[in-house]
Amino acid sequence: MQRPAARERWIWWHKELAGVIWQASRYETYRLDLDNLLDVAMWLLHNGRLSEVCWFLHRCHDFFYAEGHWQPLMRLAEGVATWAETAHDPVILQPILRSYVNIVRRQGRWSDLETWITRIEGFVEVRQDRLLEAEIKLARAIRKGDLLLTSGTPLAVKLVIYFVSIKITRGK
Repeated sequence: MQRPAARERWIWWHKELAGVIWQASRYETYRLDLDNLLDVAMWLLHNGRLSEVCWFLHRCHDFFYAEGHWQPLMRLAEGVATWAETAHDPVILQPILRSYVNIVRRQGRWSDLETWITRIEGFVEVRQDRLLEAEIKLARAIRKGDLLLTSGTPLAVKLVIYFVSIKITRGK
């Protein structure tokens, strides 16, 4: 059994690593550490250290995603989303939903996305969170093909056009 001081050093070391891994040019160098980073994030999740899990997700999301570790990333996202629902914290749900949409889109698992969106919509109705509502509408637009992400038009332009077309306005 790992002693608390050793565990904290283990976590600290991987936080240091996660702090520099955000550059895609470093992915190959740190590929051997990928499973350890996932282990740390999962341990933090299972031990209720959720703000640190969010930090790891933020720092390592692109690395996990690029390396094809989608299932562990989805498990982490699910754990954080459950926590966000319990804590009534929609700010955490926004980037998690975006991560989930990217993974599901790549895998073509749209029914999973619809289940997740339906779950989050209940949360949005209670909290009246307009930004999370916009994220949900964006996810549905991607699902339906109303917003194709593969053409040459920059994503920012597509988002503006899409949200203007559905009249998402602040405070409405």
